[in-house]
Amino acid sequence: MQIVKTEPSVYLRRGEGDALDQRVRLFVEHFESFSGGSLVARLAGREIENPMEPSSEGVSILDAWIPETRDAGQLTIEIRSDGQSLGTHQEEWAAPRRWEVHVIQRSHHDVGYTDLASHVLPQHTQWLEEFLDIARKADAYPDEARARLAIEQAWSLEHFLKTASVENVEAMKNRIRAGDVEITALFGNMTTELCGHETLVRTLYAARRIAREIGVEVISAEHNDIPGMVWGLSEILIDAGVEFFCPAIALFYSWSGAGYPSFWDEKAIFGREGMPGAFWWESPSGRRLLLWCNNHGCNGERDPKLPNLVPQLQSFEENGYPWSLMRWPVNGGNRDNSSYIDFYTPIKEWNEKWAYPRLISSTNGRFYEAFKNLPLDDLPVHRGDMPGQDYALGAASTAAATAVNRSNHVETVRAEALASLAKGLTGWAYPGDTLRRAQEETIWHDEHTWGHHFPCGPTCLTSEHEKAVHAHRGAALAHDVVNKAMARIADRVRLDQEGI
Repeated sequence: MQIVKTEPSVYLRRGEGDALDQRVRLFVEHFESFSGGSLVARLAGREIENPMEPSSEGVSILDAWIPETRDAGQLTIEIRSDGQSLGTHQEEWAAPRRWEVHVIQRSHHDVGYTDLASHVLPQHTQWLEEFLDIARKADAYPDEARARLAIEQAWSLEHFLKTASVENVEAMKNRIRAGDVEITALFGNMTTELCGHETLVRTLYAARRIAREIGVEVISAEHNDIPGMVWGLSEILIDAGVEFFCPAIALFYSWSGAGYPSFWDEKAIFGREGMPGAFWWESPSGRRLLLWCNNHGCNGERDPKLPNLVPQLQSFEENGYPWSLMRWPVNGGNRDNSSYIDFYTPIKEWNEKWAYPRLISSTNGRFYEAFKNLPLDDLPVHRGDMPGQDYALGAASTAAATAVNRSNHVETVRAEALASLAKGLTGWAYPGDTLRRAQEETIWHDEHTWGHHFPCGPTCLTSEHEKAVHAHRGAALAHDVVNKAMARIADRVRLDQEGI
Protein backbone atom coordinates (compact mmCIF):
# COMPACT_ATOMS: atom_id res chain seq x y z
CA MET A 1 0.00 0.00 0.00
CA GLN A 2 1.11 3.56 -0.54
CA ILE A 3 -0.24 7.05 -0.07
CA VAL A 4 -0.22 8.70 -3.50
CA LYS A 5 -1.55 12.13 -2.56
CA THR A 6 -2.44 14.22 0.48
CA GLU A 7 -4.80 17.19 0.52
CA PRO A 8 -4.94 19.49 3.57
CA SER A 9 -8.20 21.07 4.62
CA VAL A 10 -9.06 24.20 6.60
CA TYR A 11 -10.85 22.16 9.29
CA LEU A 12 -9.30 22.02 12.75
CA ARG A 13 -10.91 20.22 15.70
CA ARG A 14 -10.06 20.28 19.38
CA GLY A 15 -7.68 17.49 20.32
CA GLU A 16 -6.15 16.52 23.64
CA GLY A 17 -5.75 19.41 26.06
CA ASP A 18 -5.05 22.58 24.13
CA ALA A 19 -3.88 20.70 21.04
CA LEU A 20 -5.70 20.87 17.71
CA ASP A 21 -6.02 18.27 14.97
CA GLN A 22 -6.19 19.01 11.23
CA ARG A 23 -8.39 17.06 8.86
CA VAL A 24 -6.68 15.83 5.70
CA ARG A 25 -7.79 13.81 2.72
CA LEU A 26 -5.56 10.89 1.71
CA PHE A 27 -5.56 8.97 -1.55
CA VAL A 28 -4.33 5.46 -0.77
CA GLU A 29 -3.45 2.89 -3.42
CA HIS A 30 -4.04 -0.75 -2.45
CA PHE A 31 -2.07 -3.31 -4.44
CA GLU A 32 -4.20 -6.08 -2.95
CA SER A 33 -7.25 -6.40 -0.75
CA PHE A 34 -6.91 -4.78 2.67
CA SER A 35 -8.47 -6.40 5.73
CA GLY A 36 -8.52 -3.21 7.79
CA GLY A 37 -6.20 -1.57 10.24
CA SER A 38 -5.09 1.89 11.20
CA LEU A 39 -3.31 4.95 9.89
CA VAL A 40 -0.94 6.58 12.34
CA ALA A 41 -0.02 10.25 11.74
CA ARG A 42 2.99 11.77 13.51
CA LEU A 43 3.79 15.48 13.47
CA ALA A 44 5.05 18.14 15.90
CA GLY A 45 5.79 15.56 18.61
CA ARG A 46 2.24 14.16 18.62
CA GLU A 47 0.64 11.04 17.21
CA ILE A 48 -2.95 10.36 16.10
CA GLU A 49 -4.26 6.92 15.17
CA ASN A 50 -7.05 6.79 12.56
CA PRO A 51 -9.04 3.59 11.91
CA MET A 52 -9.03 2.22 8.34
CA GLU A 53 -11.88 0.15 6.98
CA PRO A 54 -11.30 -2.96 4.85
CA SER A 55 -11.01 -2.22 1.14
CA SER A 56 -10.43 -3.95 -2.16
CA GLU A 57 -7.59 -3.45 -4.61
CA GLY A 58 -7.38 0.02 -6.13
CA VAL A 59 -7.36 3.61 -4.88
CA SER A 60 -9.44 4.62 -1.87
CA ILE A 61 -10.04 8.05 -0.37
CA LEU A 62 -9.74 8.48 3.35
CA ASP A 63 -10.45 11.51 5.54
CA ALA A 64 -8.07 11.36 8.48
CA TRP A 65 -6.75 13.52 11.32
CA ILE A 66 -3.17 14.62 11.82
CA PRO A 67 -1.65 16.72 14.64
CA GLU A 68 -1.67 20.45 13.99
CA THR A 69 1.73 22.06 13.69
CA ARG A 70 2.35 25.76 14.25
CA ASP A 71 5.59 25.61 12.24
CA ALA A 72 6.49 23.73 9.10
CA GLY A 73 7.56 20.18 9.91
CA GLN A 74 7.80 16.64 8.61
CA LEU A 75 4.59 14.63 8.56
CA THR A 76 4.94 10.87 8.86
CA ILE A 77 2.01 8.59 8.07
CA GLU A 78 2.24 4.87 8.70
CA ILE A 79 -0.36 2.30 7.66
CA ARG A 80 -0.61 -0.66 10.01
CA SER A 81 -2.58 -3.90 10.01
CA ASP A 82 -2.39 -6.81 12.46
CA GLY A 83 0.60 -5.22 14.16
CA GLN A 84 2.59 -4.93 10.92
CA SER A 85 3.62 -1.82 8.99
CA LEU A 86 2.31 -1.89 5.40
CA GLY A 87 3.77 1.39 4.24
CA THR A 88 5.13 4.74 5.38
CA HIS A 89 4.73 8.15 3.80
CA GLN A 90 6.70 11.28 4.68
CA GLU A 91 6.44 14.85 3.43
CA GLU A 92 7.04 18.42 4.56
CA TRP A 93 3.90 19.88 6.05
CA ALA A 94 2.98 23.55 6.40
CA ALA A 95 1.19 25.01 9.39
CA PRO A 96 -2.55 25.38 8.68
CA ARG A 97 -4.27 28.72 9.06
CA ARG A 98 -6.52 29.39 11.98
CA TRP A 99 -9.27 31.10 10.03
CA GLU A 100 -11.55 33.64 11.69
CA VAL A 101 -14.59 34.39 9.55
CA HIS A 102 -16.80 37.38 10.29
CA VAL A 103 -20.26 36.43 9.08
CA ILE A 104 -22.16 39.65 8.37
CA GLN A 105 -25.86 39.48 7.59
CA ARG A 106 -27.47 42.24 5.56
CA SER A 107 -30.30 42.68 3.09
CA HIS A 108 -29.51 44.37 -0.21
CA HIS A 109 -31.49 47.63 -0.32
CA ASP A 110 -32.97 48.00 -3.80
CA VAL A 111 -36.16 49.95 -3.26
CA GLY A 112 -38.62 49.55 -6.14
CA TYR A 113 -36.83 46.68 -7.87
CA THR A 114 -38.60 43.69 -6.31
CA ASP A 115 -41.87 45.53 -5.67
CA LEU A 116 -43.27 49.03 -5.71
CA ALA A 117 -41.08 51.33 -3.65
CA SER A 118 -44.09 52.16 -1.50
CA HIS A 119 -44.31 48.45 -0.63
CA VAL A 120 -40.59 47.84 -0.12
CA LEU A 121 -40.33 50.42 2.67
CA PRO A 122 -42.77 48.65 5.04
CA GLN A 123 -41.30 45.29 4.03
CA HIS A 124 -37.94 46.32 5.45
CA THR A 125 -39.63 47.39 8.67
CA GLN A 126 -41.15 43.90 8.83
CA TRP A 127 -37.73 42.31 8.20
CA LEU A 128 -36.19 44.31 11.05
CA GLU A 129 -39.03 43.37 13.39
CA GLU A 130 -38.49 39.70 12.51
CA PHE A 131 -34.77 40.12 13.19
CA LEU A 132 -35.57 41.33 16.69
CA ASP A 133 -37.52 38.11 17.31
CA ILE A 134 -34.57 36.05 16.07
CA ALA A 135 -32.16 38.10 18.18
CA ARG A 136 -34.09 37.50 21.39
CA LYS A 137 -33.65 33.76 20.91
CA ALA A 138 -29.94 34.15 20.17
CA ASP A 139 -29.33 36.25 23.29
CA ALA A 140 -28.67 33.02 25.17
CA TYR A 141 -25.94 31.97 22.72
CA PRO A 142 -22.19 32.54 23.18
CA ASP A 143 -21.06 36.02 22.16
CA GLU A 144 -19.70 34.87 18.79
CA ALA A 145 -23.15 33.57 17.84
CA ARG A 146 -25.27 36.51 19.05
CA ALA A 147 -27.61 37.95 16.44
CA ARG A 148 -25.92 40.79 14.59
CA LEU A 149 -26.38 42.55 11.28
CA ALA A 150 -25.32 45.58 9.30
CA ILE A 151 -28.22 47.68 8.03
CA GLU A 152 -27.00 48.26 4.49
CA GLN A 153 -28.44 51.76 4.08
CA ALA A 154 -30.07 54.26 6.41
CA TRP A 155 -33.44 54.61 4.70
CA SER A 156 -34.78 51.31 6.05
CA LEU A 157 -33.76 52.11 9.61
CA GLU A 158 -35.21 55.61 9.34
CA HIS A 159 -38.55 54.19 8.20
CA PHE A 160 -38.45 51.55 10.95
CA LEU A 161 -37.87 54.14 13.66
CA LYS A 162 -40.84 56.14 12.39
CA THR A 163 -43.32 53.29 11.97
CA ALA A 164 -42.46 50.38 14.28
CA SER A 165 -43.99 49.93 17.73
CA VAL A 166 -42.50 51.84 20.65
CA GLU A 167 -41.25 48.57 22.15
CA ASN A 168 -39.50 47.49 18.95
CA VAL A 169 -38.00 50.91 18.38
CA GLU A 170 -36.48 50.88 21.85
CA ALA A 171 -35.28 47.30 21.41
CA MET A 172 -33.58 48.24 18.15
CA LYS A 173 -31.91 51.28 19.70
CA ASN A 174 -30.57 49.10 22.51
CA ARG A 175 -29.07 46.64 20.03
CA ILE A 176 -27.49 49.48 18.10
CA ARG A 177 -25.97 50.83 21.33
CA ALA A 178 -24.66 47.34 22.14
CA GLY A 179 -22.93 47.18 18.76
CA ASP A 180 -25.03 44.25 17.54
CA VAL A 181 -26.81 46.28 14.84
CA GLU A 182 -24.71 48.63 12.76
CA ILE A 183 -25.78 51.86 11.10
CA THR A 184 -23.88 52.42 7.85
CA ALA A 185 -23.17 55.90 6.58
CA LEU A 186 -25.11 56.41 3.35
CA PHE A 187 -28.84 57.06 3.00
CA GLY A 188 -29.08 54.70 0.03
CA ASN A 189 -27.12 52.96 -2.66
CA MET A 190 -26.62 56.11 -4.67
CA THR A 191 -25.94 56.73 -8.33
CA THR A 192 -23.14 59.02 -7.25
CA GLU A 193 -22.56 60.45 -10.74
CA LEU A 194 -26.02 62.03 -10.55
CA CYS A 195 -25.55 63.63 -7.15
CA GLY A 196 -24.50 67.24 -6.93
CA HIS A 197 -21.73 68.03 -4.47
CA GLU A 198 -24.16 69.16 -1.79
CA THR A 199 -26.55 66.26 -2.41
CA LEU A 200 -23.73 63.75 -2.04
CA VAL A 201 -22.89 65.27 1.34
CA ARG A 202 -26.56 65.15 2.39
CA THR A 203 -26.66 61.40 1.79
CA LEU A 204 -24.79 61.14 5.11
CA TYR A 205 -27.25 63.21 7.13
CA ALA A 206 -29.86 60.56 7.97
CA ALA A 207 -27.42 58.02 9.39
CA ARG A 208 -25.55 60.72 11.30
CA ARG A 209 -28.79 62.10 12.76
CA ILE A 210 -29.96 58.67 13.90
CA ALA A 211 -26.54 57.80 15.33
CA ARG A 212 -26.37 61.08 17.25
CA GLU A 213 -29.82 60.53 18.75
CA ILE A 214 -28.93 56.98 19.83
CA GLY A 215 -25.42 57.88 20.96
CA VAL A 216 -23.18 55.83 18.65
CA GLU A 217 -20.61 56.46 15.92
CA VAL A 218 -20.82 55.59 12.24
CA ILE A 219 -17.53 54.12 11.00
CA SER A 220 -18.45 52.06 7.92
CA ALA A 221 -20.21 52.64 4.62
CA GLU A 222 -21.54 50.32 1.94
CA HIS A 223 -22.23 51.05 -1.74
CA ASN A 224 -23.74 47.97 -3.31
CA ASP A 225 -24.94 46.74 -6.67
CA ILE A 226 -23.54 49.80 -8.45
CA PRO A 227 -20.57 49.48 -10.80
CA GLY A 228 -19.21 52.93 -10.22
CA MET A 229 -18.47 55.61 -7.66
CA VAL A 230 -17.17 59.15 -7.90
CA TRP A 231 -13.87 60.11 -6.30
CA GLY A 232 -15.52 62.75 -4.14
CA LEU A 233 -17.26 59.99 -2.19
CA SER A 234 -13.94 59.17 -0.51
CA GLU A 235 -13.58 62.78 0.63
CA ILE A 236 -17.01 63.11 2.22
CA LEU A 237 -16.81 59.72 3.94
CA ILE A 238 -13.49 60.65 5.53
CA ASP A 239 -14.87 64.06 6.53
CA ALA A 240 -17.77 62.27 8.24
CA GLY A 241 -15.46 60.06 10.28
CA VAL A 242 -15.99 56.88 8.24
CA GLU A 243 -12.91 54.68 8.36
CA PHE A 244 -14.02 51.55 6.49
CA PHE A 245 -15.70 51.39 3.07
CA CYS A 246 -16.90 48.00 1.80
CA PRO A 247 -18.73 48.27 -1.53
CA ALA A 248 -20.21 45.15 -3.11
CA ILE A 249 -19.74 45.44 -6.86
CA ALA A 250 -22.29 43.44 -8.86
CA LEU A 251 -20.38 41.33 -11.39
CA PHE A 252 -22.93 41.65 -14.20
CA TYR A 253 -20.44 40.58 -16.86
CA SER A 254 -19.99 37.17 -15.25
CA TRP A 255 -23.69 36.27 -15.23
CA SER A 256 -23.50 34.74 -18.70
CA GLY A 257 -20.76 32.40 -17.57
CA ALA A 258 -18.60 33.52 -20.48
CA GLY A 259 -15.68 34.58 -18.29
CA TYR A 260 -15.72 38.25 -19.19
CA PRO A 261 -13.53 40.62 -17.14
CA SER A 262 -14.88 42.35 -14.05
CA PHE A 263 -15.52 46.09 -13.83
CA TRP A 264 -12.03 46.64 -12.52
CA ASP A 265 -8.74 44.86 -13.01
CA GLU A 266 -8.68 42.90 -9.76
CA LYS A 267 -5.09 41.78 -10.14
CA ALA A 268 -3.84 45.31 -10.81
CA ILE A 269 -5.92 46.88 -8.03
CA PHE A 270 -5.77 44.25 -5.30
CA GLY A 271 -2.65 42.31 -6.28
CA ARG A 272 -4.71 39.13 -6.70
CA GLU A 273 -7.58 38.04 -8.90
CA GLY A 274 -10.84 36.34 -7.97
CA MET A 275 -10.64 36.79 -4.23
CA PRO A 276 -11.34 39.42 -1.55
CA GLY A 277 -8.90 42.23 -1.04
CA ALA A 278 -8.32 45.74 0.22
CA PHE A 279 -6.56 48.94 -0.74
CA TRP A 280 -6.20 52.49 0.50
CA TRP A 281 -8.49 54.82 -1.44
CA GLU A 282 -6.71 58.17 -1.37
CA SER A 283 -9.04 61.16 -1.48
CA PRO A 284 -8.44 64.35 -3.51
CA SER A 285 -7.05 65.95 -0.34
CA GLY A 286 -4.53 63.12 0.14
CA ARG A 287 -6.22 61.38 3.07
CA ARG A 288 -6.90 57.66 2.91
CA LEU A 289 -9.93 55.45 3.40
CA LEU A 290 -9.62 51.68 3.77
CA LEU A 291 -11.61 50.00 1.00
CA TRP A 292 -12.47 46.31 1.19
CA CYS A 293 -14.26 44.36 -1.52
CA ASN A 294 -15.17 40.66 -1.51
CA ASN A 295 -15.06 40.64 -5.33
CA HIS A 296 -17.80 38.03 -5.45
CA GLY A 297 -20.82 40.09 -6.45
CA CYS A 298 -23.45 42.05 -4.60
CA ASN A 299 -25.25 39.54 -2.40
CA GLY A 300 -23.64 37.05 -0.06
CA GLU A 301 -24.20 33.41 0.77
CA ARG A 302 -27.84 32.66 1.58
CA ASP A 303 -27.78 29.10 3.00
CA PRO A 304 -27.38 29.17 6.83
CA LYS A 305 -25.23 26.04 6.59
CA LEU A 306 -22.69 28.07 4.58
CA PRO A 307 -21.82 25.34 2.04
CA ASN A 308 -19.68 27.70 -0.05
CA LEU A 309 -17.49 28.93 2.79
CA VAL A 310 -14.96 26.10 3.20
CA PRO A 311 -14.36 25.55 -0.56
CA GLN A 312 -13.79 29.29 -0.95
CA LEU A 313 -11.42 29.50 2.01
CA GLN A 314 -9.50 26.55 0.61
CA SER A 315 -9.28 28.27 -2.77
CA PHE A 316 -8.23 31.60 -1.26
CA GLU A 317 -5.50 29.89 0.75
CA GLU A 318 -4.17 28.01 -2.28
CA ASN A 319 -4.14 31.15 -4.44
CA GLY A 320 -2.29 33.52 -2.15
CA TYR A 321 -4.87 35.28 0.00
CA PRO A 322 -2.56 36.83 2.62
CA TRP A 323 -4.59 36.81 5.84
CA SER A 324 -6.41 34.37 8.13
CA LEU A 325 -9.26 36.86 8.62
CA MET A 326 -12.27 36.94 6.31
CA ARG A 327 -15.38 39.10 5.92
CA TRP A 328 -18.22 36.83 4.74
CA PRO A 329 -21.49 38.60 3.80
CA VAL A 330 -24.70 36.59 3.99
CA ASN A 331 -28.33 37.40 3.26
CA GLY A 332 -31.66 35.75 3.81
CA GLY A 333 -32.57 34.84 0.24
CA ASN A 334 -31.56 34.80 -3.39
CA ARG A 335 -33.11 38.19 -4.00
CA ASP A 336 -32.80 41.86 -3.25
CA ASN A 337 -34.73 43.20 -0.25
CA SER A 338 -34.57 39.78 1.40
CA SER A 339 -35.68 39.12 4.95
CA TYR A 340 -33.23 38.50 7.78
CA ILE A 341 -33.02 34.86 8.84
CA ASP A 342 -31.39 32.78 11.57
CA PHE A 343 -27.71 32.37 10.67
CA TYR A 344 -26.87 32.40 14.37
CA THR A 345 -27.93 28.92 15.44
CA PRO A 346 -25.79 27.39 12.66
CA ILE A 347 -22.86 29.58 13.76
CA LYS A 348 -23.28 28.31 17.33
CA GLU A 349 -23.44 24.69 16.17
CA TRP A 350 -20.45 25.14 13.85
CA ASN A 351 -18.26 26.54 16.63
CA GLU A 352 -19.29 23.69 18.92
CA LYS A 353 -18.01 21.24 16.31
CA TRP A 354 -14.93 23.00 14.92
CA ALA A 355 -12.12 24.95 16.52
CA TYR A 356 -11.35 26.54 13.13
CA PRO A 357 -12.56 28.05 10.90
CA ARG A 358 -13.99 30.06 13.77
CA LEU A 359 -17.24 31.79 12.82
CA ILE A 360 -18.05 35.16 14.36
CA SER A 361 -21.47 36.75 13.98
CA SER A 362 -20.34 40.23 13.13
CA THR A 363 -20.79 43.67 11.61
CA ASN A 364 -18.61 45.77 9.33
CA GLY A 365 -17.32 47.69 12.33
CA ARG A 366 -16.40 44.56 14.26
CA PHE A 367 -14.59 43.12 11.26
CA TYR A 368 -12.74 46.41 10.76
CA GLU A 369 -11.57 46.46 14.39
CA ALA A 370 -9.91 43.09 13.80
CA PHE A 371 -8.67 43.80 10.28
CA LYS A 372 -7.00 47.12 11.02
CA ASN A 373 -4.65 45.39 13.48
CA LEU A 374 -3.12 43.30 10.68
CA PRO A 375 0.04 44.52 8.93
CA LEU A 376 -1.49 46.72 6.23
CA ASP A 377 1.47 48.92 5.30
CA ASP A 378 1.97 47.10 2.01
CA LEU A 379 -1.61 47.59 0.82
CA PRO A 380 -1.76 49.34 -2.56
CA VAL A 381 -2.87 52.96 -2.73
CA HIS A 382 -5.22 54.13 -5.49
CA ARG A 383 -6.60 57.54 -6.42
CA GLY A 384 -9.51 58.57 -8.61
CA ASP A 385 -12.94 57.17 -9.27
CA MET A 386 -14.43 54.12 -10.96
CA PRO A 387 -16.67 55.35 -13.79
CA GLY A 388 -20.23 54.06 -13.55
CA GLN A 389 -22.09 52.30 -16.31
CA ASP A 390 -25.74 51.31 -16.49
CA TYR A 391 -27.34 53.31 -13.66
CA ALA A 392 -26.33 56.72 -14.95
CA LEU A 393 -27.70 55.65 -18.33
CA GLY A 394 -30.88 54.44 -16.66
CA ALA A 395 -31.50 57.97 -15.45
CA ALA A 396 -31.60 59.10 -19.09
CA SER A 397 -34.58 56.81 -19.68
CA THR A 398 -36.64 59.14 -17.47
CA ALA A 399 -35.12 62.33 -18.80
CA ALA A 400 -37.90 64.74 -17.76
CA ALA A 401 -37.88 63.75 -14.09
CA THR A 402 -34.09 63.50 -14.07
CA ALA A 403 -33.85 67.04 -15.41
CA VAL A 404 -36.15 68.28 -12.65
CA ASN A 405 -33.98 66.58 -10.05
CA ARG A 406 -30.81 68.02 -11.53
CA SER A 407 -32.31 71.44 -10.85
CA ASN A 408 -33.22 70.32 -7.34
CA HIS A 409 -29.52 70.00 -6.50
CA VAL A 410 -29.33 73.78 -6.82
CA GLU A 411 -32.84 74.79 -5.83
CA THR A 412 -32.82 73.04 -2.44
CA VAL A 413 -29.62 74.87 -1.48
CA ARG A 414 -31.03 78.17 -2.78
CA ALA A 415 -34.17 77.60 -0.70
CA GLU A 416 -32.08 77.04 2.42
CA ALA A 417 -30.12 80.23 1.81
CA LEU A 418 -33.23 82.34 1.31
CA ALA A 419 -34.96 80.75 4.30
CA SER A 420 -31.93 81.60 6.46
CA LEU A 421 -31.97 85.16 5.14
CA ALA A 422 -35.69 85.51 5.83
CA LYS A 423 -35.26 84.22 9.36
CA GLY A 424 -32.36 86.57 10.06
CA LEU A 425 -34.01 89.67 8.59
CA THR A 426 -37.64 89.15 9.55
CA GLY A 427 -37.75 86.52 12.31
CA TRP A 428 -39.58 84.09 10.01
CA ALA A 429 -39.76 80.58 11.46
CA TYR A 430 -37.14 78.54 9.63
CA PRO A 431 -38.92 75.70 7.70
CA GLY A 432 -36.35 73.07 8.62
CA ASP A 433 -38.64 70.07 8.22
CA THR A 434 -39.78 71.16 4.75
CA LEU A 435 -36.21 71.73 3.63
CA ARG A 436 -35.11 68.37 5.02
CA ARG A 437 -37.91 66.67 3.11
CA ALA A 438 -36.96 68.50 -0.08
CA GLN A 439 -33.39 67.26 0.23
CA GLU A 440 -34.54 63.74 1.02
CA GLU A 441 -36.85 63.65 -2.01
CA THR A 442 -33.93 64.76 -4.16
CA ILE A 443 -31.76 62.00 -2.70
CA TRP A 444 -34.48 59.40 -3.27
CA HIS A 445 -34.48 60.22 -6.96
CA ASP A 446 -30.69 59.81 -7.15
CA GLU A 447 -30.91 56.39 -5.44
CA HIS A 448 -29.83 53.63 -7.81
CA THR A 449 -33.05 51.69 -8.39
CA TRP A 450 -34.37 52.71 -11.78
CA GLY A 451 -37.53 50.71 -12.16
CA HIS A 452 -39.06 47.31 -11.50
CA HIS A 453 -37.10 44.15 -12.30
CA PHE A 454 -39.63 43.25 -15.03
CA PRO A 455 -39.21 45.98 -17.66
CA CYS A 456 -42.82 46.39 -18.74
CA GLY A 457 -46.35 46.19 -17.41
CA PRO A 458 -48.31 48.15 -14.79
CA THR A 459 -45.81 47.67 -11.95
CA CYS A 460 -42.99 48.93 -14.15
CA LEU A 461 -45.00 51.99 -15.16
CA THR A 462 -46.09 52.68 -11.59
CA SER A 463 -42.50 52.36 -10.38
CA GLU A 464 -41.47 54.95 -12.95
CA HIS A 465 -44.14 57.33 -11.67
CA GLU A 466 -43.21 56.73 -8.02
CA LYS A 467 -39.61 57.52 -8.88
CA ALA A 468 -40.59 60.70 -10.74
CA VAL A 469 -42.73 61.90 -7.85
CA HIS A 470 -39.61 62.22 -5.71
CA ALA A 471 -38.08 64.68 -8.17
CA HIS A 472 -41.27 66.69 -8.56
CA ARG A 473 -42.08 66.73 -4.85
CA GLY A 474 -38.55 67.86 -4.06
CA ALA A 475 -38.94 70.66 -6.60
CA ALA A 476 -42.34 71.67 -5.17
CA LEU A 477 -41.09 71.77 -1.59
CA ALA A 478 -38.03 73.83 -2.48
CA HIS A 479 -40.12 76.16 -4.67
CA ASP A 480 -42.62 76.71 -1.86
CA VAL A 481 -39.86 77.71 0.57
CA VAL A 482 -38.29 80.06 -1.99
CA ASN A 483 -41.60 81.79 -2.66
CA LYS A 484 -42.52 82.21 0.99
CA ALA A 485 -39.06 83.38 2.01
CA MET A 486 -38.95 85.91 -0.82
CA ALA A 487 -42.45 87.13 0.03
CA ARG A 488 -41.52 87.52 3.68
CA ILE A 489 -38.42 89.53 2.76
CA ALA A 490 -40.39 91.62 0.24
CA ASP A 491 -43.00 92.45 2.90
CA ARG A 492 -40.27 94.06 5.00
CA VAL A 493 -38.80 96.18 2.23
CA ARG A 494 -39.60 99.92 2.54
CA LEU A 495 -38.14 103.05 1.19
CA ASP A 496 -38.47 106.08 3.43
CA GLN A 497 -39.05 108.51 0.63
CA GLU A 498 -42.02 110.78 0.04
CA GLY A 499 -44.45 109.34 -2.44
CA ILE A 500 -43.12 105.79 -2.14
